[in-house]
Amino acid sequence: MVVGALLGEAQVIEVEIEGIPSAEDTVNGCCYRRFAIDAPWKTCGVVPTGAEDRTRWLDDGAGGLLNELNATGATPTMVLVRQEKDAAYNISDKLGESIRTRTPIKKTYAITVDTPVAHCTTGK
Repeated sequence: MVVGALLGEAQVIEVEIEGIPSAEDTVNGCCYRRFAIDAPWKTCGVVPTGAEDRTRWLDDGAGGLLNELNATGATPTMVLVRQEKDAAYNISDKLGESIRTRTPIKKTYAITVDTPVAHCTTGK
C-alpha cells in the first residue's frame, strides 16, 4: 500500500471528505488520521463549501485537524485528501490549498473517488 511505503519517508496525514446530500446543499463530513495505517480516525466536523466559511472553520481549528497539521513542525509531511463524488465540487483541492497556506505543510494530494470513502462516518 502506498501509505505504508510513505510512512518510512515522511509523516502522512489522511483526510477523507464524505458528501452527504441535503435539501439545501451538500454536507461535506470530514475525518482524518495521522501516521499509521491502523491509527483511529477522528472527526473534523464539516468542511464548509464557501471560502469565507471555510476560513472561519480553519480559524476555529477545523475540528482538531489544524492542530494535527501544525504539530508536524519541520518533519516532511504529505496530506492525502480523498473526497467522494457526492462531496462539493473540488472541495478536496480547496481544502488542500487552505492547508498549504495556513500550516507548515507544502504537499497535499487531492483525489475524488467514485465509491464512498471508507472511514468517514461523521454524517451518519
